[in-house]
Amino acid sequence: MLLLSSASPPKQKIIISLSAVAIIVSGLIILLIYPCITRIKELSNEIFTQRVELEKIYLRGQNLKQTLEQYQQIKPTVLLLNRAYIQSGQELDLFTSLENLSENNNIVPNIKLTSTTPKEKTIKTLPLQITLVSNFTNLMNYLVGLENLDYYLNISTIRINTGSVNPQEVFNNHSNITTLLLANAYYKP
Repeated sequence: MLLLSSASPPKQKIIISLSAVAIIVSGLIILLIYPCITRIKELSNEIFTQRVELEKIYLRGQNLKQTLEQYQQIKPTVLLLNRAYIQSGQELDLFTSLENLSENNNIVPNIKLTSTTPKEKTIKTLPLQITLVSNFTNLMNYLVGLENLDYYLNISTIRINTGSVNPQEVFNNHSNITTLLLANAYYKP
């Protein structure tokens, strides 16, 4: 091995000194700087991962906030829908409402429950057959009132029999109209 001595030419001393500095710098890079760079990359990846997770959590929080706001907006509608269904055992309230509506419009109703075979896993219904005899104006008022009831009634059939050949008599309330309504009321699921 060559040692630096006073007898070595100055050019060789410079080359050996530069080589020694290069080896020391390379050693520092390999032993100190490279592990630091690797650790910085690992920390950067961890920070990115945590940032993505925090964004997901933030978005879930925003979705929850929006959902709560939307629920507050539709809450009155939900309460209205709950009133539209018949509570089990409270069928009398529906019949009372129908009879009051008929009485207010000078109509004598004939309300019958019709039977249906219940289907499995379906919404429970209360099938109704309502027969009305009245004049045209009272019938129209009754139908408007029926539409405005708090209960949800799905009318599947309307049969109207005027009993008169002259439509002018019907519209001038000089003739009675017989109306048959087939409807379903629904129980609260």
